[in-house]
Amino acid sequence: MKRDMELIRRLLLETETLSYDGGMRSRKFGGSWFNDVEDDAFYYHVKLLSEAKYIISISPPHGDNSVPYFPYSLTWEGHELLDSIRSDSTWDKVKNSFGKALSTIPVTVLASVTAEMTKEWALKKVGLKP
Repeated sequence: MKRDMELIRRLLLETETLSYDGGMRSRKFGGSWFNDVEDDAFYYHVKLLSEAKYIISISPPHGDNSVPYFPYSLTWEGHELLDSIRSDSTWDKVKNSFGKALSTIPVTVLASVTAEMTKEWALKKVGLKP
């Protein structure tokens, strides 16, 4: 299965909205959170984010092995990555610039590029750059 950076972004954004307990009171275990995403793709991308230490994932209660990974919360690095790709305008620029190649770009490179874009914006905001 190929990595889908759009789905990665959506998962980070949605995981950020979970309550301090990982949203366990508001989320059901099992199945994709998104109607347009198959369960296998959902779990695969949760696994990728968990292995990369961008999110903390948990196994469902009561030994339900049919759901191997469930997002619980963002890690510090997950927040950092999300903050670098949060802005719709930044994300649209990245998607338009890289096109289909976006899924082949290492996340570290993507985060570096988008962090630089955010840095430029911030410098302009505080008047340190025209």
